[in-house]
Amino acid sequence: MAASAPAASAPAKMPRKTIPGTDIEVSVMCLGTWQFGDPSGTYTKQSEEVEAEIVRQAVAAGVNFIDTAEGYGGGESERSIAKALAAAGVKREDVVLASKVSPENLEPSALRAAVERSLANLKTEFIDLYQIHWPVRGDGWDVAATFGELKKLQEEGKIRAIGVSNFGPADLAAAVATGARISTNQLPYSLAWRAIEHEVTAACSKADVGVMGYSPLAQGLLSGKYAATADVSPAISRSRLFHRDTSPRARHEEEGCEEELWSLVAELRSVAEESGMPVAQIALAWVLAQPNVTSVVFGASKPEHVARNTAAALAPLPASVLGRLSAASDPVKAKIGANCDVWNSKDGGRFR
Repeated sequence: MAASAPAASAPAKMPRKTIPGTDIEVSVMCLGTWQFGDPSGTYTKQSEEVEAEIVRQAVAAGVNFIDTAEGYGGGESERSIAKALAAAGVKREDVVLASKVSPENLEPSALRAAVERSLANLKTEFIDLYQIHWPVRGDGWDVAATFGELKKLQEEGKIRAIGVSNFGPADLAAAVATGARISTNQLPYSLAWRAIEHEVTAACSKADVGVMGYSPLAQGLLSGKYAATADVSPAISRSRLFHRDTSPRARHEEEGCEEELWSLVAELRSVAEESGMPVAQIALAWVLAQPNVTSVVFGASKPEHVARNTAAALAPLPASVLGRLSAASDPVKAKIGANCDVWNSKDGGRFR
């Protein structure tokens, strides 16, 4: 009797993790949708058809986690997500929706109104993860009142979990002290931006707060598209990675670390050539491998970016490659220092 053909192996599945303090399981890669409503000119907003295709492909790849904010285009991103989910035929129960409230809406009545607007924009009865987009600086913020209202909204079922974004150690400690269960802290994290490793990741770990890493490709700097400062637009080169005179939009007074950045990019390209993997996939896989990371927020301005980016979750990097990349990015980490703010100098940084 002829031997039967070996059974085809099942396709790899997108790994999932549980958001700390909840029973909500999310894909380790989260579709970020700043570009669905971006008013800054950093991205070009795509058509509704393209946005629906991006969402469809992300869900097909195993992504069940979508992140937005009321501040992305004044709610345009939230509204676009609702349209895209409907057009792609994705059921509400098959996705975990995260949104964020802007700093100017943290007073309890304004916060409640913001939640209601986001619910209407997203066409949903509840938001799975509701995050404070930025902490407020100065003496006018009643932290206890804000988180007290968030707890009420959670008890009412309008939100399922409470998160924060861009919170440094002191801000996170103040939030935890209110008695609210803080589940996540969304932070800038990439091979080119490891400032959170100095203090913030340890604070998150101590409080059992999961890290959601945003801008894992450093606004495209680690995508393989760029190899020199001259290639980068002023909207991107305004960050602290670049000399203060590189972009007219720069808000910092620093010399940057351009030499170290392009040396890192060169090493990424070398690893890509050796492995046959895209540069962006390697950069994303490095972030996914870092401790305490619950999910990595990736963007996709084109549908074809989805497969490239989500493949990072299915192809973990060997420890030797992870160490090699960390060593290549250590000089950037050292120059940036502990200030986690991508755009503002130390005295004007918004992290505390």
